[in-house]
Amino acid sequence: MQFTSEEKAKIYLKKLKYSYRESINYKNEKFKIYGKGRQKLLLTSNFGYLSKNNMDMGVVWNISIWS
Repeated sequence: MQFTSEEKAKIYLKKLKYSYRESINYKNEKFKIYGKGRQKLLLTSNFGYLSKNNMDMGVVWNISIWS
């Protein structure tokens, strides 16, 4: 799942009842780990296209399952 702002991603994770666990930052890239029981999600930031319909670029936040 992809978001254009960190706040929107955090709101989505709160709705799913995931809680913040850990943050790992390296230069421009940010990695945040959220968990619910044994399930873990990874919230990462990348520089890329904001949408598929235009050529605007910026920071994109991705959520992926991490086990």
